[in-house]
Amino acid sequence: MRTILLLILSFATVFSQDPPDIKWKEINTKNYHIIFPHEIYIEANRVANTLEYLYPFTSKTLGGKHYKIPLILSNRSTISNGYVRLAPWKSEWYSVPVGNKILGQGEWYNTLAIHETRHMVQYSFLNRNLTRFFHLLGGEFGQTAFSMFCAPDWYWEGDAVCTETVLTKFGRGRLRYFDKGIRAILNNNISYSYKQSRFGSYKNYIPGHYEYGYFL
Repeated sequence: MRTILLLILSFATVFSQDPPDIKWKEINTKNYHIIFPHEIYIEANRVANTLEYLYPFTSKTLGGKHYKIPLILSNRSTISNGYVRLAPWKSEWYSVPVGNKILGQGEWYNTLAIHETRHMVQYSFLNRNLTRFFHLLGGEFGQTAFSMFCAPDWYWEGDAVCTETVLTKFGRGRLRYFDKGIRAILNNNISYSYKQSRFGSYKNYIPGHYEYGYFL
């Protein structure tokens, strides 16, 4: 059984990797190390300029800076997403835009540039006081573990949605579609506890931590 499990994990790791024939290029700016396949050089250059332009705006209210970060632009999948993480400290953006109206009418990379940069600032801002102690004790794994207790998921995503709403005309906070669930709950005089709102429900419709986080 252990042998089978190890084989499954090994193959899963192999299949999740990018093909070996990609010709990777890089752009180094003051605050970002952008890594990308050579065929999307034009998009990568635009991302680099956009990020540096937005840097003082996305970081202004949380310490004014974030650590320089490797950013990987991926164009070999059908995933629509972007994320920032520790252990290792990096960000990755998938180039396929979301195919629905939940993210508004903004250009895909512009939306990610604001939302994900705000997450970079959040991680850097939290690396202080007691969180800094856990970082020194356990590295980025230590900071990640303790950060889960410092800030719930609604803080991370709500603050990022708020930032994209303030800095653009297409942020999710400006969309009637985005808050329709909360409006429906309020219009029907339904009340959920914080715990229910925080963790969701398999029985009742409860908006997610993006929506609740934005208003909180």
